[in-house]
Amino acid sequence: MILLESLKRQLHSAEQLQSIVHTMRSFAAVNIRQYELAAQASEGYLKTVLKGLEMLRWLHPKKETFASMDSSSRVGVIVYGSDQGMCGSFNEQITASAHELISSQFDKQRVRLQIVGSRAADLMAAHGYEIDSLYEVPCFVGGISRLAYDLLPNFEAWMREYHLGTLIQFHNVRIRKTVWQPRHFRVLPFDMDEVLPERTSRWRSRSLPLINIDPQKLYFELVNQYLFVMLYRAIANSLAGENASRIASMQAAEKHQRAVGRFTEGLSTRTTGSDYRGTAGCHYRF
Repeated sequence: MILLESLKRQLHSAEQLQSIVHTMRSFAAVNIRQYELAAQASEGYLKTVLKGLEMLRWLHPKKETFASMDSSSRVGVIVYGSDQGMCGSFNEQITASAHELISSQFDKQRVRLQIVGSRAADLMAAHGYEIDSLYEVPCFVGGISRLAYDLLPNFEAWMREYHLGTLIQFHNVRIRKTVWQPRHFRVLPFDMDEVLPERTSRWRSRSLPLINIDPQKLYFELVNQYLFVMLYRAIANSLAGENASRIASMQAAEKHQRAVGRFTEGLSTRTTGSDYRGTAGCHYRF
């Protein structure tokens, strides 16, 4: 009877855990859609910023008008991971990607790191990197813009302090359903010819652009907005990838719990039958 009661408790625990896993998977599925919509919304704003830069380049075609921010060979790296677990190899893959590129292309001593997500920070520290700043991962869509607004001025001060000339972002991107993959993108130094369409001698519409502020000031304001969009989009894509990874983990956990439940239920049935057969021939005296 003691074994039977233990099996019943195990079966009940498995059913409860399966319910929790199902709820977490449903929550992650809802989050994915919200984060992907946020990433898509940032594309419209990015087009506006790039249109402004294209207008500025057409009005002032001489590239030397817009000085480079810093030509230093020092590199700043931003890695986006997660604070929470139950997301498979999400953090391992993005940190491995960052470590591989840094090791193959840069002098490790000239690289500075900032990390979003404590689990990614632990993994990068295990690779021997010193981390300058650690940020918490947003828990909802509204937190994406807050984090981006916090990151932007901190990055500017960080790059000035360490004389960083290059800024690279590493983050995961959801490519389909529960599949994601690491991506990296060089944000700085900024080159308009790399991000804008090919130069043309004539403007693209009959309405010619005009500006009434200092071109250099406008350039830096637009680049600042470009950097904000890059941060925002990376955060949103990383969150969508994290939830895709979590769904995959929850699906595997659900499958495992169903198997455990079937095994425990079968064992309980066999134990009950064994107890019944063991007592069928007994005679009781009252």
